[in-house]
Amino acid sequence: MDSETRTKLSIALLDALRGRLPDDTRWPSGDVLAQALAAAGRLIDLIVVPPPAGDDPVAVPTAADSAPLAPDQRPGDIPATPLPRSAPVPPRPLAEIESNARAGEPFRARLAVRTREGQALEVLGCEVPAAAGVTYEAGFLTGTPLTPGEYRLAVTCRESAAPDAPPCQVATTLVVNADPRALWQDLPSDRDAPGWKADTDALCLPAAHGRQLLLASRRGRSHAHVGALRDDDYGCCVTAADGWTLIAVADGAGSASHSRIGSRIAVDTAVAVARERLLDDQSGARLQEFVSDDPTVARTAAYRTLGAAAFAAVKAIESKAQEQGNEPRDYATTLLLAAHTRTPQGELVAIYWVGDGAIALYSTERGVELLGMPEGGDYAGQTQFLERAVFADGEQIMQRLKVRVLPDFTALLLMTDGVSDPRFPSDAVLRQSAAWAELWAELEPLLADPDPAARTLEWLNFWSRGNHDDRTLAVLW
Repeated sequence: MDSETRTKLSIALLDALRGRLPDDTRWPSGDVLAQALAAAGRLIDLIVVPPPAGDDPVAVPTAADSAPLAPDQRPGDIPATPLPRSAPVPPRPLAEIESNARAGEPFRARLAVRTREGQALEVLGCEVPAAAGVTYEAGFLTGTPLTPGEYRLAVTCRESAAPDAPPCQVATTLVVNADPRALWQDLPSDRDAPGWKADTDALCLPAAHGRQLLLASRRGRSHAHVGALRDDDYGCCVTAADGWTLIAVADGAGSASHSRIGSRIAVDTAVAVARERLLDDQSGARLQEFVSDDPTVARTAAYRTLGAAAFAAVKAIESKAQEQGNEPRDYATTLLLAAHTRTPQGELVAIYWVGDGAIALYSTERGVELLGMPEGGDYAGQTQFLERAVFADGEQIMQRLKVRVLPDFTALLLMTDGVSDPRFPSDAVLRQSAAWAELWAELEPLLADPDPAARTLEWLNFWSRGNHDDRTLAVLW
């Protein structure tokens, strides 16, 4: 085609296109028009000029590839000759990884490839980015990925039944999730806030009758993440005169605005009043009641000492609420209170319990004896708190008291639910001596360490999915 004919056809093509546009459309000029004419010319060459023989960079339809045109056919009529069909595209295989990985944790997962119909293909190899931290071998991805993210893998495979068939490649993605522990923040608490207490606190001291006492409390991740204060607290007293050891732990309600103050008032008041009541027994008559063979007499002695101490804590919280212009429920807290001494009849342990958590006597020979069961509320996660209502009648108080006299025990343990819930996920597990033996196997080396307080605080930071409350533990051993 000569240049003049090509230019005329290009202009005609552009004019035809311009006729399809609205009248107010601006038509290009200058270089833009020249580029449009050149593009139209190339299109005309493609339509009119046949490609050179043996060189077919662009697939141009020919009569052999198309159905013949019938001049008498109208739009919508079905041609007598069927249209040509392209060759079917083979289905692309799917590569599947058995599970996602988690950063910082050992990973092993099967890699499999199958067709969309479910036919398994043979995996010949897998290219894994070095940053993923895993390798492929014999059908499995293994390793310890360190960096979370998504990593593209190139898998080479072929049909198992056709070893001579050419291999094909398919891509898949390995997902490495972040370690959830790395997502928690540890923000400092406000030291100027009312009732501020240290985020961690621990104490180890000699107890009466040659025993040792350790108390440790740690702010939970849920509080540390937002910079909130620790709601748990503990208190203790060792009397030299007659060898009593008094222990208290308390868990302030997370929903109560001043529970951190309530828990401190509870442990301090309960220990102080119990000490006063026990040391007031100069003649030893009350101690004889504690070791009486009559359970009612023994519990009455506990009622007059530990029960009175707990009720004094209620009144102290009410007084603080009135002083600060708040409601007593703003200081809601649990209370676990225990007293121990040694008598001619054996080891004496008396307790008062309101709320959740756990108190137990553990012996490596006899197993565990629970001294109470956690109290739940009307809804999941609720519990009973220390308030005047639990002292509505004497019988209710007596149900919260226990007195035991036994030849010996390995450890007396008190803990808030931040420890007991992850360690004993159900009441059935809480009753199992094997579960307590497992706990004691972890604690015993810590208590034997030159710095048991620091080691126990470190242990209290254990990871348990969904359990991020404050944790407080007291051990008399």
